[in-house]
Amino acid sequence: MAQLPKINKMQFGIIDEVYMNTLADAVEEFKNMKPALDVLVSKTLKMKSPSFMAQITSVDDFVMENVLIGEEGEVVNIPIAWKYTWSAVGVENFDEDSFNFIPVEPNITTADVQESIGDGESGYAFNLAELSNKKTYEEEGVINGVKVSSPSYPLGFLPMSIRKFSFVVLQKYMSNDGQVFYLFDRQGTHDGTCEA
Repeated sequence: MAQLPKINKMQFGIIDEVYMNTLADAVEEFKNMKPALDVLVSKTLKMKSPSFMAQITSVDDFVMENVLIGEEGEVVNIPIAWKYTWSAVGVENFDEDSFNFIPVEPNITTADVQESIGDGESGYAFNLAELSNKKTYEEEGVINGVKVSSPSYPLGFLPMSIRKFSFVVLQKYMSNDGQVFYLFDRQGTHDGTCEA
């Protein structure tokens, strides 16, 4: 650093080379910390994102539960919540009877999120309506809004996931430990073949 003359006629003390070097060091320390601070601020701001449209590309089991089907039915181990992979889409146009969905550019998928974060568990989408199924089953025998332990629940039916190729509106969130996940909210269904 250039040699600075001492200034000692000011009321707030002496400004000399030591003082200026201390300021320069503080600025340098802040410059070194700034990237980490930027990441911290961006993570805080990105805990939630604007919503966007996506198409479900695959469905995998997420929460399994031993479930009594019907009042005197059998106990079966079935999925009651699922994790979904997705691909972002946009609407090119629509008319009175159809929408023309197209991939967005650049296309964003579950795999892209996992690759960019370096975490194979991040990026999945989850249905809020399904995430309560474990608790509602334990408390009331209810999954996807239907009491599966009721004598009127048809044997051969089971709770179902949202179907592959369905369109949903996703919103990004971040867990406290830094995992990125997406949420949508759609009421689940039940389906099957009635057994006589």
